[in-house]
Amino acid sequence: MQNLINLFKEFLGIGILPSEKYFVPKKKAAKTSKIYKHKLSLAEPRNLEIFRWWELPVQKDERAIFEEIENSVLYDELKVVLKESRLEVIELPATISAVMDKIHKKHFWYSEVVELIEKSPALTGDFLSIVNSAAFSKGMFIYDLYHALPRLGRKKIQSILFLNASKMSLPETPLFEKVSEEIIYQSQAVAKICRILAPQFGIDQNEAFLAGLLHNIGKIGLLKQISNHYNLPKDIDVEYHQSLFDNILPHFENNAAKRIGQYWKLENKIIAAITQHSSLDKMNRSCLDLKDLKLISLVNLAVYLSRILGYGNSITQTNLFELTSAKILNLKDDENGHRMLMNIYDSFQENEEAETTVA
Repeated sequence: MQNLINLFKEFLGIGILPSEKYFVPKKKAAKTSKIYKHKLSLAEPRNLEIFRWWELPVQKDERAIFEEIENSVLYDELKVVLKESRLEVIELPATISAVMDKIHKKHFWYSEVVELIEKSPALTGDFLSIVNSAAFSKGMFIYDLYHALPRLGRKKIQSILFLNASKMSLPETPLFEKVSEEIIYQSQAVAKICRILAPQFGIDQNEAFLAGLLHNIGKIGLLKQISNHYNLPKDIDVEYHQSLFDNILPHFENNAAKRIGQYWKLENKIIAAITQHSSLDKMNRSCLDLKDLKLISLVNLAVYLSRILGYGNSITQTNLFELTSAKILNLKDDENGHRMLMNIYDSFQENEEAETTVA
């Protein structure tokens, strides 16, 4: 594998591939509260016909799977939990509920929202961390909430609060913390891609952003259930990726996401997007409104692109333009399609350069 990576580097003139960080000797993960980040250090493309980043997926070592999850006990118990509606939903903490009540009003002052958020130092820190992450930053580092909130607006504040409520619901053990952070950081990347591409396909940016950001809430809900009720290893000597739960999460995440979305009283179109994006190929699309179908397709496409960039589970080979979602959205392997994809690449690169400058 390393030889193949070196050949890619020599051919493309690349100094450091983002996948290289995953081929260092494994060490026991240290407990951290920082968001898990993937640095995109690809060379500046000179020719769109040569540099096709969407054909060079980042690879991670995802071979480890827990033996406990390979048997049917946990699978069967989760199936019953969801069938009987006993999934522990993600509650909104008092501070987040207060902010939600404030921003749901027709008229509100951002200063009042800042005062509420600042009552929780942890929420304030997480908010600023997310605002300056690759998903939200526009190349300018933001140091305080008074500047951050007006730039985000009502809908995006709501989206971030939902995501943070999900993050805060999990225990602070290395295993669940690292896996959940990876899931959350992928959610941020998918939200950013949805926001960039939405206008190109005639989709509302705020709806696309919210659907992208919450597309993983089913996984977060399941991890909460597993962490609270099942005795899995609290720490293991392998790289932490959500692929550790590949025998569980894909089977139940859509059902869990639907229950959480309904509990949070999300719009039906958002619930449809976060519960059906992964089953786009199998579902009956003829009965869907075209706008709802395009939103589902956009989330599906954004998830695929995020995985190519190194967020979430790895993809070994790509066939982007043959995706059902790409065909529904009419994303083609032509100059216009390449421009849209390069806008995504440039946006992530701009954010990395801004973080380097601030550091």
